[in-house]
Amino acid sequence: MTTREVWLDSGPAGICIAGAAASYVLSAFFSVVKIVFLSVDRNSVPADNERLRYYASKIEDIQERMSFLNTTVSFGKTLANTAFAVFVFCAVQYLFPRWEWYHVLLAAWALSLVVLTVFAYTLPRAVAARLNVQLAPTVYLLYSFLHALFFFFVSCLATLQRGLLKLLRYDEKLAFLSLEERSRMINRNGDDEALDEDEKDMIHSIFEFGETTVEEIMVPRIEVKGLDIRTDFDTVLNVIKDAGHSRIPVYRETIDNVVGVLYAKDVLSWVSEHRDGPWRLESLLKKPHFVPSGKKIDDMMAEFKKKQIHMAIVVDEYGGTAGLVTLEDILEEIVGEIQDEYDEDERAILSVGPDTYHIDPHIDLDDLAEELDIDLDLEEAEYNTLGGLIYHEYGDVPQEGTEIEHDGLRLKVLRMAGQRIEKVQVEILRHHQESSESNEAF
Repeated sequence: MTTREVWLDSGPAGICIAGAAASYVLSAFFSVVKIVFLSVDRNSVPADNERLRYYASKIEDIQERMSFLNTTVSFGKTLANTAFAVFVFCAVQYLFPRWEWYHVLLAAWALSLVVLTVFAYTLPRAVAARLNVQLAPTVYLLYSFLHALFFFFVSCLATLQRGLLKLLRYDEKLAFLSLEERSRMINRNGDDEALDEDEKDMIHSIFEFGETTVEEIMVPRIEVKGLDIRTDFDTVLNVIKDAGHSRIPVYRETIDNVVGVLYAKDVLSWVSEHRDGPWRLESLLKKPHFVPSGKKIDDMMAEFKKKQIHMAIVVDEYGGTAGLVTLEDILEEIVGEIQDEYDEDERAILSVGPDTYHIDPHIDLDDLAEELDIDLDLEEAEYNTLGGLIYHEYGDVPQEGTEIEHDGLRLKVLRMAGQRIEKVQVEILRHHQESSESNEAF
């Protein structure tokens, strides 16, 4: 007797067993999706494997929409487990027709519990944890297919979920806290002392420390105020006064050869003790501290604390000076911009009309997208700032009045200083942004 004849003879029981098997596979798949997706990115795959890096970049896109991923996985897992339990119940009922209904229910429940807990959850997750990179392409392709298949239902559930969470006053910015901590922080002593948006952003920023690099927050090379080691005393005083900094890097011949750091307080001490003596800038220098541009700022903070310093010189991959980073730069990642008496009172983003802004070209593009509530495709971007975007897209040194359109934005250079962009006008083309959002697949 052939396999096909066996299945035909088995009738409804065979259909139920086949349905249970398919539901089991679907349940096991949804058990491993998040294990793979949350452990794979472009940094975790070999640099020379273009295929894996392609799928890793696609997975990073999905990671940006965690709420939708969670809803899709929850929907798929619930659907598969429910279908498995129903098919098992029907199969047992057909295979053992003389059993009482409660015997059938008990047997189906016990079998479903063991299979779904051990074989459709624990074991697949253990395998996926070991083979996450190898499984990434397959998991991504199958997830994409199922996502498209379930898209309507998942979208409806996501909308319902957001509505219910809004009614319950649930805030995703505090999702990393336990229920007890969240309740204590938000509702302690009544609503008057609940956290406001700035406080929630501050708490959330702390948990993003491990993802931010020194390069993203440093003062870029072109803005570094430095001194040549041969600088005379009067010039040093003028630079300290004009810059308003307490620490200034000192270089020999070029900024790529930083030989020390001058503290303003040491200059004051020299004035009081050696005013009539010979001036030697080199004698006042402290040893500079160098860090790579890819260093995470949480590690940088720990290093500042350990070495009891407040400033480090950031070097690029070639050993040249990329910029400098200070303790204040790191603190501003938590509390926002810190204005002191020496800072110019000029906002990075200034609204000048409907959907039109004057913007500092050095603003980080992620911060720009968040502040203006727009979507920017930065997946393959080789630049971090608005000025870098303009140089990249224009393909030449822009002039005052240069205009380009990119990703739903009209960018116009308002002011230049030599080859350096100093002010940009950004106009949001809302029709383009809305069109992009409606066509987004994920």
